[in-house]
Amino acid sequence: MNSKWIAVVMMLMFAVAVGAGVVTGKLSARLPATPAAPVVGTLSDELQLDPQQRAAMQKIWESAQRTSRDCAKAASLAQKEQDDALMALLNDEQKAKYAAVNQQTQAKIAALDLRRRAAFSDAVEQTSGILSEPQRKTYKLIIHDRWPDMALDRSLPEPGAAGSVPVSP
Repeated sequence: MNSKWIAVVMMLMFAVAVGAGVVTGKLSARLPATPAAPVVGTLSDELQLDPQQRAAMQKIWESAQRTSRDCAKAASLAQKEQDDALMALLNDEQKAKYAAVNQQTQAKIAALDLRRRAAFSDAVEQTSGILSEPQRKTYKLIIHDRWPDMALDRSLPEPGAAGSVPVSP
């Protein structure tokens, strides 16, 4: 009986550890990428590429982007397969306990995501406040282009406007 409880506890610890890894991976994947240095112009402009080089570079990076998306989808599928396999190892009582832990973790992740989005929105509003009107229009396009999930169905707030801190769904 004692070894049975040890096995159950070990299985639950393993499931929680795997779940924590999944949660960490999913949370870090939601963070918007930020450039390390201020963006002065496009890489093509900075390298002074001719039209043929620009076309070749675009083709190279579009291919890399497709591969990156395909790898992310495959990783997500592998993670789901692993989760399903782990759930198959648990009995009904263990599955219920795991579900409760998972639900608590998802609630924490959702709260962190709201906090992250609010910080991003606040930074967008503050940045907009220091820009001239032409800069603000360009900035709005950049935000919508680089972070579409953060700027979805919203316009860039005018500094100090009522309800100007956008909140993503």
